[in-house]
Amino acid sequence: MASFGRAQASLASFTNENTAAIININLDFTLFRCDAKPEFLPIGSALSPRRREEAENGPIHRTACTLGFLFSDTLPDTPALHKAYGRRVSEILAQPNINPQGTASDGPFQSFVGADCTSIWAAATSSDASIAVHLLACMLARAFDSKTATSIWFEIIQERKQQVNQLLKENRLVHPYTIMASKQEITRSELGTWDTSARAWLRRADESKKLEKHQFAIIVENINLPYTATGTTYSKVMTTWTKSMEVLNNLLANNPQQACDRAVLLAISSWHLHPKLIVFQDKTTEVDFKDQLFPSSAVLTLGLEYQLQAGGSGIRWSLALSHLRYYGDPVAVRSNEEMSRVTMRQFSLVALGSIFRLWDLEQRGIVDAIDWLDALGDIISSNIQEEDIEINWVRFFCSAAKSFHDHDKAREDVNLRLVTFGWRRASNLFGINRGSHLPFFGLCNPYVLGALREEDPINTGFTYLRGLLSTPNFNGRQVLVSFTMDTPYGLYCELVTAIPVPSSSPLGKSQHHRWLYFDNPRNLTPQESIILDQRQKAIHNMGESCKIISNPVDVPRIPLSSQEIGRADLRLWPNLPSVLKLDSEAERLFRVVTSDAKNTTKRGFSTWIGLEIFSDLVTQHVRSRSNEISSIQSSIPVIRQFDRPRSIVEYLRSIILPGNQLKRKRSADNIDDAQYYIYSMDNTRAAHSWMTRQNKPSRQFLFSIVALQIATMLYDQLPGATVSLRVVETELHNASWLPDSFTEDRGNQSSGPIWLSTTSASDWLRQMTRPEAFGCQLTDVLALCTEDSIFVAGIMLRDPSSSSTKGPEIRHLVGSIGHAGVVFLVSPINTRVRQPDYNALSVQHKEYDGKRENKFGSVSLHLSFTEWKMPLDWANTGEIDQQVFLLESILSVMNGGQWIGDIDVLEIEKTPIDVFETDCKGDCEAGEIDEYVQKMELISLDTWEELLDPPPAVAIFRAKTNWAARLAAVSILSRRGDSHSILIIGGTELCWKCLVSHYAYPEPHLPQIVID
Repeated sequence: MASFGRAQASLASFTNENTAAIININLDFTLFRCDAKPEFLPIGSALSPRRREEAENGPIHRTACTLGFLFSDTLPDTPALHKAYGRRVSEILAQPNINPQGTASDGPFQSFVGADCTSIWAAATSSDASIAVHLLACMLARAFDSKTATSIWFEIIQERKQQVNQLLKENRLVHPYTIMASKQEITRSELGTWDTSARAWLRRADESKKLEKHQFAIIVENINLPYTATGTTYSKVMTTWTKSMEVLNNLLANNPQQACDRAVLLAISSWHLHPKLIVFQDKTTEVDFKDQLFPSSAVLTLGLEYQLQAGGSGIRWSLALSHLRYYGDPVAVRSNEEMSRVTMRQFSLVALGSIFRLWDLEQRGIVDAIDWLDALGDIISSNIQEEDIEINWVRFFCSAAKSFHDHDKAREDVNLRLVTFGWRRASNLFGINRGSHLPFFGLCNPYVLGALREEDPINTGFTYLRGLLSTPNFNGRQVLVSFTMDTPYGLYCELVTAIPVPSSSPLGKSQHHRWLYFDNPRNLTPQESIILDQRQKAIHNMGESCKIISNPVDVPRIPLSSQEIGRADLRLWPNLPSVLKLDSEAERLFRVVTSDAKNTTKRGFSTWIGLEIFSDLVTQHVRSRSNEISSIQSSIPVIRQFDRPRSIVEYLRSIILPGNQLKRKRSADNIDDAQYYIYSMDNTRAAHSWMTRQNKPSRQFLFSIVALQIATMLYDQLPGATVSLRVVETELHNASWLPDSFTEDRGNQSSGPIWLSTTSASDWLRQMTRPEAFGCQLTDVLALCTEDSIFVAGIMLRDPSSSSTKGPEIRHLVGSIGHAGVVFLVSPINTRVRQPDYNALSVQHKEYDGKRENKFGSVSLHLSFTEWKMPLDWANTGEIDQQVFLLESILSVMNGGQWIGDIDVLEIEKTPIDVFETDCKGDCEAGEIDEYVQKMELISLDTWEELLDPPPAVAIFRAKTNWAARLAAVSILSRRGDSHSILIIGGTELCWKCLVSHYAYPEPHLPQIVID
């Protein structure tokens, strides 16, 4: 190192006359290292040995050195900024939840776990200029996606190299290190790795400073400051970069600053250094983040007004890149500083906004609508039953509304912005053909709520239809409502007046009337008479006039005149009751209208309108009343205090559940036959069919909701995982990440994601990211890696005997494998396993002594990568940098440093393997089995050689509680095609009597290899 320093001093004394001799020097910058400044030392200690080696001696160190030397002459001196940044990074890394340490439970990913600060340590051990280059990497990672950021890096490097060459041609003085750096080739792959490390670090730092991040995001959203840099991409980037460093360095040196450029805001967000702000907008606001790194008097003033361009949604960094595509004109790109990725719970708020748009809700009513859904959710939660899965889609929106409110005003403001974003932009999230929807599921209609208060299911329908038909424009004698249902005794019917009929007495009050009858062409049987009498008594107890039509001649019927034959929508009532007569008429024709025009049987509820007054005005009036919505604010207390909350749950179930699934079973406490038929048949559904006839979600809508529920279940397993808001441009029911088994041909879409357990985690990993481009190419995925996250198929990190009961298990690890973009780890097609040798002394196969032990304590799993890496981002033809890759990954089994073999654990998911669990401790009565157990020959497998060369007898692989060894053994045997002969012992106890009894038929036997 000393000799290298003398070479540096010597080179510094050169003039451009000596340049010709230097130009051809191919200096390996991985050889150059400097001691990190004290503020950065904790970073090196926080790195895993593998990452530290990469940062100090690997390609990323070469990248840091080369970039630092290349740009060093253009950068300002900012020692205070470097010092503060080192302290901030060290402070963040000290948090265990931000920088978790890999443990044995992380299996082969142990060395990859933790915050990726490889690029920071590489810069800290290179030069001050390299630290500045890392700061630019964070700014570009914040502002642009990985592909664009890599292209920007490539472009500014090329421009800087041209600058250096031009200076040399002009015989200008250039530092020798800069000259040598300009001669180095930095590949796009190396730049992608550099960007990936910075991007991964940014995600972890954001998590640590999420409160400051959200608060600062709100300020940025409301400040109209432009990016003032002009010119080429290079000049814009350099101006933004250097100006930001100077402002932050001055603040840290206790020099108040005024920002007139949005670049400073980008730097604050990217470097997680938050000075005190004074914001001049409508009013002067002081924002103190209480960042201890800044002196108390170091204040950044914001507030120069800037007029947005017409139609602009915000101020963003705009660059033109000539190195984004292989062919074509330079591509204009804009930064994505705004909130473009959210958690799945936040995305549920976006979905909530979409449903509000579907309801034609105005923006000013959004908060009230959220409060209403919150109240509905409380009602549902306290009255739901296990079988009420049909309203899970409603509960999803209620849960989203519940998550909206937050004690933190700033976070609640962000939540509101997410809802309004969905309201504006996610209009097709639930499909183009969404069916028909009543706002608030129809529960803000006063006639629906009035009907749901009725305990009697037939009265529920009558109350609703009476509400729709009540108007002074109709004559009460001309408008009736009927209910019809099948019973073992024939067709049971009830007819009621829709509008109270005036009394014949001058002093009498208007009242409703009801008639009961069986639609039979014969006289009533004794049982039918009993049923009608019981029902009439119940109606009298309700305070309503009721009569029984016992003579079949007086029963309303379909008219039989030759002119009206086949008119099932007409009813003739002969011998019209006197209370309904107008003048001296003896009979009347009614037009029958049902909730469903396809209901030719006229079962359920119908409206009967006198034929002489029937017109479209009647149906228009009914439709208008059914679409009425009460004030949302006034509906909230009504919902909260509703006296029959269970009826609301039943109503919501009926929106998508077929009527034949709503029947009740007869219970022992039915008081009579009439009550049994009234309460046991599909009368609730009949009433609800009227209430929900304009509330029929399409299959696309329901499939979209289920897709959203599936995604939520998966993301619940992945803390910190986020989703891009670009999803709002898709229709969820067509989402390409759904399993192949999820199609619109499935029989019962209302059943929700109960089928998830049939889909393996590796299939889900394959389909989570843009499978439309490569779905046909992938079959097995070990893990998905992107930025600071590794999503691992659960089978890789658990005992082979355990299984997930909540669908596909995916583990989320905080870490990075150091590859750019989205990387799918896949196993080689044919994995290798060590072959048994021919040493007769290496295998003993001792008799099993009955002890359950772990003989494989030195086993470990290790992950490595081959050179095979295939890009899969074929959809973006012509773009230089790809974003999705397959990376061949080898999972090796090592025993005390000795290689045993390479395994593909996903083989276990392809072939069922027996797992035996028992709570018995050997004290059971086994009868003849006991004798078989005593005679049984069992062999111990205590070494890998003994497993690879098994005996022709039942053998016990002794690796109790060692999940890695058990997983490796099962994988090796499965790959060899021996899955059928494996038994895995699960649980904590093992009873040989119970085990043998389990395998006693057709004759006592045991699998050849038992994994204990």
